[in-house]
Amino acid sequence: MYGLNDVTVSNNDFQEILTNPLIADGGPLSTSEENFSGNTYNSPAAQSSWMNVNGSAVSFSTWASADETNATAQQVAFPNSSVSVASYNASISGSDSVDAFMAAARSESSQDWQPQYTAAAVIAYRAAVQWKERHQPGRRVCHGPLYCGRVIFRP
Repeated sequence: MYGLNDVTVSNNDFQEILTNPLIADGGPLSTSEENFSGNTYNSPAAQSSWMNVNGSAVSFSTWASADETNATAQQVAFPNSSVSVASYNASISGSDSVDAFMAAARSESSQDWQPQYTAAAVIAYRAAVQWKERHQPGRRVCHGPLYCGRVIFRP
């Protein structure tokens, strides 16, 4: 049995998601219970499989015409898109990549704990960058997500 009740996903920016689908709904979409509205989507992956409903690929154009009529497909220009997990990893002498950070984080153990590979450290880095930018006239701060994952509904 599959069921979602009164779920609303609205006014989000799903940006630079590297794999499809951006939205995965494990069961049939019930527009009376699942409400998508005003979201903006962008991915380097093919639009033809940005969504997946009940195990089948759904193109963005089909999604926008049937399931979320006010959805847009466009890249959002965040004021400081360079603040990322990758740039944080580079700031602590790692490679400028999310994969490198994740590999280091996954290798953590109680015998070899490195607090710089925690979510708290990444969040603190972003806050410090934002504080610095707020105190430099004329600069804008990115309020978008550091890392955007996929929305996945599973039965």
